[in-house]
Amino acid sequence: MKGLGYVGGLVGYNKGNVSNSYVTGEVSGVSFIGGLVGLSLEGDVKTSYATSDVSGMGWDVGGLVGLIQGPVSVSKSFAIGDVNGEEKVGGLVGHNKANIENSYASGDVNGEEIVGRLVGLNTARPGLGYTDMSPSATVKTSYASGEVTGEENVGGLVGLSESGDVTHSYWDIENSKIEESDGGTDLKTDEMTGENALYNMDGFDFNEIWETVEENHDDADEDGYPILQELDREQQLKAQDVYVEEEDEDGIPGFTSYLLLLAAIIAVGIYKKKP
Repeated sequence: MKGLGYVGGLVGYNKGNVSNSYVTGEVSGVSFIGGLVGLSLEGDVKTSYATSDVSGMGWDVGGLVGLIQGPVSVSKSFAIGDVNGEEKVGGLVGHNKANIENSYASGDVNGEEIVGRLVGLNTARPGLGYTDMSPSATVKTSYASGEVTGEENVGGLVGLSESGDVTHSYWDIENSKIEESDGGTDLKTDEMTGENALYNMDGFDFNEIWETVEENHDDADEDGYPILQELDREQQLKAQDVYVEEEDEDGIPGFTSYLLLLAAIIAVGIYKKKP
């Protein structure tokens, strides 16, 4: 998907709700560029994800949403592509004037000014369509992994937070290769992965919303970052490069029980005996 402004892999300019959606491929433009939504005004984005690589030559560039504003939220969503922009660049949201919760971003983020691994600019100041009120700007129970680079106001989680709140949110200080963030808590890789996430990522609901990824799980070959229960598990594990195809107890993919395996062997034997 290409364009100048208000470009998204699914929606360019959104004033409704986007849910249960996903996008793959590449998205590029100038400003208000998002892997899923370019600009979202007064519309929630939830239970959605983007695997797109996103690039913008201007401002408000995000892996999922370029700019979101209003008494709305990005929730239970993630972005896993690389993001490149100039100003207000984020792995999940480039410019947040709303609420972000229970979401995450991975991949690499690169920009010039106000660059964050999760959010570039988090601000409650008035903006488009708001002259007399300040919408909320919060980030909570979210995390980021991957590398982030930039020149000014660069953060492992948030590049710059102006009168906005950041709570119970984390970034991988080792993978991001940056120790600073305007909000959030830094953790080491082994503190955010596997069972250790339960004890270090305070505020995360591992009963209803999140689940850990552990090496002893049938579909993972090493510990991984927490994933969202309501979204595609295989896609999330593949994004972390920890996914392995599940096998039956005998190590033969595709057979879920001894009876199915036995039936297949008998069927092949009968077929071979036919004249």
